[in-house]
Amino acid sequence: MQPLFTEWEVSGQLKVTVACLRKWRLLGKGPRYVKVGNRVRYAQEDLAGWLVAQPAGGTIPMERLQDAKAKRMALPA
Repeated sequence: MQPLFTEWEVSGQLKVTVACLRKWRLLGKGPRYVKVGNRVRYAQEDLAGWLVAQPAGGTIPMERLQDAKAKRMALPA
């Protein structure tokens, strides 16, 4: 069985407040969770999968870069 993290542990790992995690749960936006009785727990695998699926910045896919360059070249001077 994989380890389960409390919402306090997950909030510390993600550097967000527990209130933020609770809001994400309410909106269906955060990592997948399980209820153990009345307690919320997060599986390590679900947390890792959610993190990988989040958008990342800092890089532009080559196709978008080429499209932007082509549009600039097509503009009349």
